[in-house]
Order: sequence, then C-alpha cells, then structure tokens
Amino acid sequence: MKTTLRYLLVVLVVSVLYAQEPSTVSLSGLSLNTVSVVGGNAVQGRVFLGAPAPYDLEVGLAVDPPKSATIPSSVTIRQGQDSTTFTVITPLS
Repeated sequence: MKTTLRYLLVVLVVSVLYAQEPSTVSLSGLSLNTVSVVGGNAVQGRVFLGAPAPYDLEVGLAVDPPKSATIPSSVTIRQGQDSTTFTVITPLS
C-alpha cells in the first residue's frame, strides 16, 4: 500500500548542544526525497537552517500521527553546515 507523506514530519525545537555565545539560528525548511512511499520502505529527510550553524545544533524531530513513521528523536547539524539528513522508516500497512 502506498502512503502519502503529507504533514508527516514536524520539526519541534532547535536546541543548542555546545553554545559558545548567543546567536540567532532559524530553521528554513524541511524536505523529503519523495511525496509517497510503499509501507516498510525508507525515505530520506533533510532539515535546513537559514545560515551555516555557528556551532553544533540539535534539531528535535517528531511525526504526526505518531505511528505513521519512525524517525530519530533528533539530528545534529554540525558547525559550519546548513543542513543534515535523516532516515524516515514507514510502517508496513
């Protein structure tokens, strides 16, 4: 069964892992490498910042509804990078 990945991922919070000085950091986007997937298969996701990270940043992730996919609870965007990837695993339907 094919699952449409609408509103599947919600970025919840950006928290600083190693804050060395205050800085304004904002998320600029979230993408998936497909709009639909057959249950049980993986999809690649990516979160984007508006500028390179001034230090390592942890981005909290969640799905809605909770049983619609499995994702890591957080990913780290490394200093100097403006994005990172993560894997979304869809359940068998």
